[in-house]
Formats: sequence, C-alpha cells, structure tokens
Amino acid sequence: MNIASVDTSPVSNGFTLCFDIGGTRIKAGLLDADCRLLEDVVADTPSGIDGVLREVRSLSQRLAEAGSPSHAGVCVPGLVNDLGVVVDLPGKLEGIVGFDLRGAFKKITGCDPVVVNDAAAYAVGEAAYGAGRMANRVVVVTIGTGVGVSVVEDRKSLGGGILGGGILGGMIPISDDDSYRDSGGHTGSIEALCSAARIVDFSNVGETAFSSVGDVYSAFSERDPRAEAGIARYRIYLARGLAALAHAHAPDLMILGGGPMQPDNPITPGLEEEVNRLLWGNYSVSVRLAELGDKAALVGLGCLGAGR
Repeated sequence: MNIASVDTSPVSNGFTLCFDIGGTRIKAGLLDADCRLLEDVVADTPSGIDGVLREVRSLSQRLAEAGSPSHAGVCVPGLVNDLGVVVDLPGKLEGIVGFDLRGAFKKITGCDPVVVNDAAAYAVGEAAYGAGRMANRVVVVTIGTGVGVSVVEDRKSLGGGILGGGILGGMIPISDDDSYRDSGGHTGSIEALCSAARIVDFSNVGETAFSSVGDVYSAFSERDPRAEAGIARYRIYLARGLAALAHAHAPDLMILGGGPMQPDNPITPGLEEEVNRLLWGNYSVSVRLAELGDKAALVGLGCLGAGR
C-alpha cells in the first residue's frame, strides 16, 4: 500500500495532530501545546483499514494547513499493545487487527504517534483537562453501547500493557441477573446491566413503551411510573458498579461520560450518595459528569502524544 506523507518540516511549535477512529466516525484535531483544539474535523469511517488510512491522509492535509505538527496521537476502540498494534477489535474496522498503525500514521503525519485505546484517551482528556483536572487518581466510566472504564493517575493510564488502566472494568460482575449479556458474552456484569440500552430495557418491562433513552428521560420528567421504575433499577446497578470500581482502584474522583450522561439526566441526582453508602468504612468518592464531550479523546491524545 502506498501511503503519501504530509509535508511536515521539523518545528518546535508543540502542535499535536490527533485522530479518534471510531466504528462510525473519525474525529481529527490539531492541538496546541496547552492541549487546546485549534482546528477539528469529522468524517464518516470508511470500511476497511485502507479506506481509513486514505481518509486520515485527507484529514491530515486539511489540518496541516493550520500548522505543522510536532507530535501525533491515535486512538481506536480495541486492545492496543505497546507497539501500537491492535490485537483485538471484534466486529469493527476490517483489517485493523495486527496492522502496524503506528508505522502507517508515522508515514502519514511525519511524527511518531502514540496509539492507545479510545477509552484510555478519553479518560486522560477528562482527567487532565476536564472534570478531573484537580484530582490525583480518577476512574472514568463512559456509558454507551458498552461501558468503557479507564483509570488515570497523574495524567497517565494506571498500568501498562493491553489490559492496563483497568480497561476491562466493565466486565466486573455485580449481580446474578442473567437477562442481559456484555460484549464478552457474560451476564450480570457492569456492562451487561449499565450500558445505555438498559435504561430503555428496564423501563419497558412488561410492554414496549420507549424506543430510546431520550424517550425514557422525557417520560421521567412527566412522572411516568414506568420510566421512574426503569431509572430507579438502572441507578441501583450503576451505583453497585461504581462502588465495585471504587473499591478496586481507590480513586479520588469518578467521572461519568457518554450519551446518557448529559447534564440534565435523571440518573445522577443522588447517585454519589448511593455509591458512598456502599463503600467501606469512611472511604468516600466524588462522582461528577464529564465536561469535554466528544472532544475528550482528542484532548487526551494531545496530552499523551506530546508526553505532557
């Protein structure tokens, strides 16, 4: 495969070129030395690694107009080893497993990039420059199709290797409820019971009244008893999951992100108190919502890519 390089003459501006490669979208950004986004662009994710790299090259050329990068960072939704190779990414981005992403992105950007899991990048962004910027050790939980978990200490993932940073925290079992399965095929885990879909499922017990999280939230605001019961059940499992993660990693702060965790959501009011009632002795933890939205992973890559 012939990958054209962007013309990037050596500079000392501290700019970092970052790519958050998801199953449906590629988000790219150029960040300054203070991890502020100077420019960012979004594109649909093509099928297959060849298409992804062509799109990345195009986005790189667009962003290079705003400044030549000194550093680069890439994140993907899979297990990534220390060489920047994806070793497991089930069902997404055909051809990426075993591919030398680090080498390919070095040719495209002219910089030697860091390549990490997307939950880890998101967590570093939130811990370093978002809701966790005043804390030492932070557990970041992102709720969506699955439940992503990452532990950050001093702006770095806690622990190395493909399973570093507590990345499999969502697989911790918290219940004998076997109604739903996580991405590993197991029941009763944090991910099985706390993914975004469960908000809808728990509210639809006995009948199908809601088709989305937004539907449930709207009904909850109107005191619909089905939505209230669904939210209450979901909050119980989420509190258990956060308590389990807090006992495992002893953070100062836990941050909740992802689509359902909007500022006006009906789940988080009182959640911190529920979590702390489940914790040992006098240990307590703060629970906050994420602040950076879908830019968090790019900010985290800016931090990791330049070694800040």
